Amino acid sequence: MNKSVKIFSALFSIALLVACSSAESELLKQARTIQNGLIKSQTQLDSTINVTINAYNKKIETLSADSTLMKDSVGIASFEATQQKIAELGQYRSQLADWVEKMTKLPSVEELAKGVENPFGKDANDQTILKSIQTSQDEFNKLKSEIETALQ
Repeated sequence: MNKSVKIFSALFSIALLVACSSAESELLKQARTIQNGLIKSQTQLDSTINVTINAYNKKIETLSADSTLMKDSVGIASFEATQQKIAELGQYRSQLADWVEKMTKLPSVEELAKGVENPFGKDANDQTILKSIQTSQDEFNKLKSEIETALQ
């Protein structure tokens, strides 16, 4: 009986130690939540850009198939405006890809437990990480606003 109590106590202590060591601070949880939301929003925005570009490409195909287009100044203006819109959205798509590439991403808890190096630096504290991710959020929101205006 005494031996089983000691084994149970040891296992309980180990479990408690593991649970405490893997717990994330509230600041890191907040940073991770913001990061996950940003990645989701970026994916949705990129998809919207692609759908819109595809719609404009179909419009270009339709306008190109019209043999009377070159005789109609309104048709030519529509064709040119559509081409400009495609180019503009392509530039925004590139800017969005650059933003994703530049963003410093916090590794998952599992990755950190496996020894993945913290991209913010080994001396970065939770507040610094949160501030960095909030800065990325501000940059994204500005870019998102510009893109949403261009999509209208």
